[in-house]
Amino acid sequence: MRKMLKSTFMGIASVCALTLSFPVIAQQISGSVTLEIQVTGETAGAVPNPVIVGSIASAQLDGASAVAVSGSYAYVVSKFANTLTVIDISDPTNPTIVGSAYHAVDLNAADGIAISGSYAYVVSYATTSLTVVDISNPTAPAVRGRIASSFQLNGAWDVAVSGSNAFVTGQMGDRVTVVDVSDPSSPMIARPLPDTRFDGARDIRIVGSLAYVAADQSDGISVVDISNPAAPSIVGNLRSPRNYDGAWGVSVSGSRAYLSATTSDSLNVIDISNSAAPSALGRISSADLNGVRTVVAAGSYVYAYSGLANKLTVVDVSDPAAPTIATSLTDVRFDNASRGLAISGSHAYMTSFRGDALIVIDLGVDTGL
Repeated sequence: MRKMLKSTFMGIASVCALTLSFPVIAQQISGSVTLEIQVTGETAGAVPNPVIVGSIASAQLDGASAVAVSGSYAYVVSKFANTLTVIDISDPTNPTIVGSAYHAVDLNAADGIAISGSYAYVVSYATTSLTVVDISNPTAPAVRGRIASSFQLNGAWDVAVSGSNAFVTGQMGDRVTVVDVSDPSSPMIARPLPDTRFDGARDIRIVGSLAYVAADQSDGISVVDISNPAAPSIVGNLRSPRNYDGAWGVSVSGSRAYLSATTSDSLNVIDISNSAAPSALGRISSADLNGVRTVVAAGSYVYAYSGLANKLTVVDVSDPAAPTIATSLTDVRFDNASRGLAISGSHAYMTSFRGDALIVIDLGVDTGL
């Protein structure tokens, strides 16, 4: 959503001090200064009102576990179908399968996915592996390479990509492993980073030269410096066995990280302005967050997949010290075996593990993502 505001200040001799947090274009016209202010991102003052507008169920989505969105396509990996399925979402009311890649070994029990450029990176907990899939042609995605390691990729759970490296969390291996994917046909282990602070490592998000990792057994979040992929290092950590019990999902926006804790049914706001010393800002625990897993932050809101509550829960974090539930959407297809949630523009895309489906939700606001 783009909104244009215009103000005119008369008298060129006047001195005006303005503090602006958005792009400004100033023009001097006949003694007047006209400010054209373009506000992009989440609609100012708008409150999300999520409504299901489309869905697709298919045997190709059997055990749909995770989803990533790029352009007009959603890419869904399915644990039981051993597939990566490409879905055209240009019409949110009518998502349509346009292609899929199947492989009984390379895509067996797929759990997590990340998109970077023309490739999808798929991890499997059961097969302790990372598979690279060429998605340059959405109608004919093709497996290009794979690496498996029962030690370095033990319990591979999530993946994030930066440059020519994929960073894989090992839920059973208590580590983050750097995989060199510069040659998609031959990914190679570049550097493992084992640490007890990664005990039960789950979701990982990368912003710049830092990675943020949630771990459900150590009940915390770690900040990892990945500026040198050959020597990643933990620079900060925050733990709380009570507040962060079952830490699972993480999302980052500006100077804040948002950490879900599936056992304590909570969303936690963390100040990461000092990466060496992340600190708690606020939290909310609610029945609406029962079994909360994946979270995505956008503007003043965090969108949370709460599987045990069968909900997409929207949390208002405009006051980081006192987050509140803004609204929620309930559907039995939002089940507790699912964790797939992606947001693009004004829509959310959620997988249904037991419903073998992708569900499209109109959020009622443009998130700016």
